[in-house]
Amino acid sequence: MKKLILILAVAFLSVSHSQSDLYKKNIRLAQDNFLKKDYKKTILLSIKSLNEKPNDFMALNFLQLSHNYLGEFDMSLEYGNQIVKLHSNQTNLTLNRLLAYAYFVQGLNFYFLDNNKNACNFFNAAILLEPNDPPMSIKQMQFVAELCHD
Repeated sequence: MKKLILILAVAFLSVSHSQSDLYKKNIRLAQDNFLKKDYKKTILLSIKSLNEKPNDFMALNFLQLSHNYLGEFDMSLEYGNQIVKLHSNQTNLTLNRLLAYAYFVQGLNFYFLDNNKNACNFFNAAILLEPNDPPMSIKQMQFVAELCHD
């Protein structure tokens, strides 16, 4: 799943036209460090990217995921909220896939913060964004179904 998200991220990055060289360098380094699982360095480089390009989806996405993988669910939730707020009405197919995954990670953040109601809301939103190809494995879908049944 992580590789698919990164492939989509690269595709999304290649479409953007008005990016500074410093932004491009920092976001590529953030991606490289994310792949190496150096999440702290990914966070630093993503913040530098946001300094060059505020509200950038990829930088926010790397921040959300890195904080989540570090177990910093409150911080991950904050960056995820920014993603949702900025991009919830987008129709770009690549962005929809990334946004669905961001919603899924938001659900995980709420779950780990013992807020199952909000977790289920985000899990369901992730599925609704990509109903034919949900951003989770079959095992994760089973977990969501068990957690969110009424």
